[in-house]
This record gives sequence, structure tokens and C-alpha cells, in this order.
Amino acid sequence: MVDYIMRTATKGAENLGLTITKRQSWRFPAAYLTDTDFADDIALLSDNIEDAQTLLTLVVNAANKVGLNINEDKTEYMSYNIPGNTELTANGKPLKKVI
Repeated sequence: MVDYIMRTATKGAENLGLTITKRQSWRFPAAYLTDTDFADDIALLSDNIEDAQTLLTLVVNAANKVGLNINEDKTEYMSYNIPGNTELTANGKPLKKVI
């Protein structure tokens, strides 16, 4: 089920993920990693907070379509080398930031 949700949520949004290799030419486009998952846990990866919020919103919407909910109390996020306000929300509720 997690695979289905992630495929549905990130289809067409692959460029919002963490940049693995930069674009070298039109023949060698950039490569991105948007998520890693294990069992029922998902880690979303992104280069900036705006793209992370977009990915999170896509996952929340995809989960809701199949009758699943994101537990905002258990969902946490971490940001590294991102200046300014880095608050993420799911279903309108702020998520806990961990260090």
C-alpha cells in the first residue's frame, strides 16, 4: 500500500526531491530521490522546505484517497542547512521538528 501511495503522490513531482546528480546536458538530466520507505514508514527528501511541503501535501492527499490518514502527532521532520522558518504542516496542523 505504501508503494502505491508514493507512486501516486510523486508521479510528475520527481523533480521536487533531493538532487542526487545535477543536470549535465539535455541527454543527461538531473537525478532526484523523493522518498525512501520501509514497511509503513516513509521518509520524504527535498532540497528546500517549499518542495518538502509540496511533497508532504501530495502524500497526504494520496493517502486520504485510499482511506488512510497521516497521524500529525507521530509525524516528525528534520531540516538541515535550511535558513529561516522551516515549519511543515499536514492537514493544517504543524509537525514536530526534531534535531
